[in-house]
Amino acid sequence: LCEVEVERGHPKNLAQDKPTGQDSLGHPEGASSHAVDGKRSQQYHDKSCTHTDGIAPGWWWVDLSEGSQQSVGMVTIYNRQDCCQDRIIGAQVYLTNDVSDSYLRGIQSSGAYRCGEIAAGDSVIRIDCNSNSGRYLVVFQPRGEPLTLCEVEVEHGQPKNLALHKPTGQDNLGHPD
Repeated sequence: LCEVEVERGHPKNLAQDKPTGQDSLGHPEGASSHAVDGKRSQQYHDKSCTHTDGIAPGWWWVDLSEGSQQSVGMVTIYNRQDCCQDRIIGAQVYLTNDVSDSYLRGIQSSGAYRCGEIAAGDSVIRIDCNSNSGRYLVVFQPRGEPLTLCEVEVEHGQPKNLALHKPTGQDNLGHPD
């Protein structure tokens, strides 16, 4: 054997059906949970998108682990397509361990890991969190625009080799090299 790697299995989408929250409810059909319901419809009236009131700053969050931190790789956001695609421009994606209102209002200067900023109102937006860790993934909109997220999918970060630097053994050497 030249190398043995042992990886822990993990769910494909860390966010699906997990607890969520947002700063406000801008429309009765815009619940925060709609962004993690597993439906990729980008039509708001399919009742599968969030909607905040658009008062700056605004935010949406998902609890990825309900207690501990998770390593996060790629985040995929399905943006609304029946209108208002540009509302998401300028939104920022963070990993954090706190989602209190006072913390989120100042998240830009909080020390939370910033995965990236959304530069265009594309249909599907991908942002890499580079295997950084946090309990919560936050989409933060500093501009006075509603957040309308139709689905947010979160991939586990790079798997860790659980066998690296662990004790090993074998029943015989077989060859002196």
